[in-house]
Amino acid sequence: MTTDIDRRVHIVDHVVLPAAEVGPWLDRWRTTYLPGAQVRGMQHVGIAQRYAGPASVEVRVDWEVAGPYAFYGMRGQAAADPTVTRFWAETDALATSRDRSVSAAKEDDA
Repeated sequence: MTTDIDRRVHIVDHVVLPAAEVGPWLDRWRTTYLPGAQVRGMQHVGIAQRYAGPASVEVRVDWEVAGPYAFYGMRGQAAADPTVTRFWAETDALATSRDRSVSAAKEDDA
C-alpha cells in the first residue's frame, strides 16, 4: 500500500517567453534557480521547449520531490529565500504567462 510519505509529487512549470529571451532565461535558471531548488529537495526531471505563437516559446520544466511533506517543506524554504522571489519576479517581467501544476498519485485503495 502506498502511503502519503511514499508518494512522489510531480511539479511542472510552464513559462511562455519571447523567443529571444529563452536562452538567457535558461542560463539564469541554471545558475540562479536550479542549485537552490536541488538543495530544497527538488529533483530536476526534464526540460522541453515548444512553439507557443509568433516569436514566443513555452519552456516546460519537470520536477519531482520525495512526497507531500517534502513538497510543503520545499515551499516553505522557497518562500523564505529572496533569491527565489527575485528569480520569479524577473521571470514575470519577461514572460507572457507562467504557471505551475502539482500532482501526486492517489493513495491505493487496496
